[in-house]
Amino acid sequence: MWQNTSKNQVQQYMQQNPYRLLALSFLATMILLMLPISHAQGHSTTLVDAAFTAVSCVSVTGLATVDTYHHWSLFGKIVMVILIQLGGLGIVSFTTIIALVLGRRVGLKNRVLLSEDVGQDGMNGLLHITKKLTIYTFCVEIIGGIIYTIQLYPYIGDAALYTGIMQSISSFCNAGFIFFDND
Repeated sequence: MWQNTSKNQVQQYMQQNPYRLLALSFLATMILLMLPISHAQGHSTTLVDAAFTAVSCVSVTGLATVDTYHHWSLFGKIVMVILIQLGGLGIVSFTTIIALVLGRRVGLKNRVLLSEDVGQDGMNGLLHITKKLTIYTFCVEIIGGIIYTIQLYPYIGDAALYTGIMQSISSFCNAGFIFFDND
């Protein structure tokens, strides 16, 4: 019983102010980026570098305090790409799509936020537009990933597959991160 009450209090505390959840999400992401699995061998990530990278990915600025290719491991780069995708699609659009995939309803409050995120004045067809936007985004990113993979394969071999997809997401979302060695 104590666990259930405690869980409800935490959930209620987070729902009172959505910025708390956003701050907690960034903190979790920074911790993920600071883990040894996130950076290449011989490197370490400070809290400032992790925070800067997380914010830069979500805000799709492409600014970095460390060399993306050499500093981050594949796991770290995947965390970055997820953050870039969140920033590119918009956090509200992304969470709406996840809710729809999981079969959950999208309430009025979230629909209002979504209409602002997508830039539509009315509620008519809002979920339809969000679905189309997401499908369009993923299709273009897949096509871009294929093109990048073909172009990178002669230089980096099998790593071109995941590097091409990550680079395509970064390019489409206009993030500016480069996931291959461009020397």
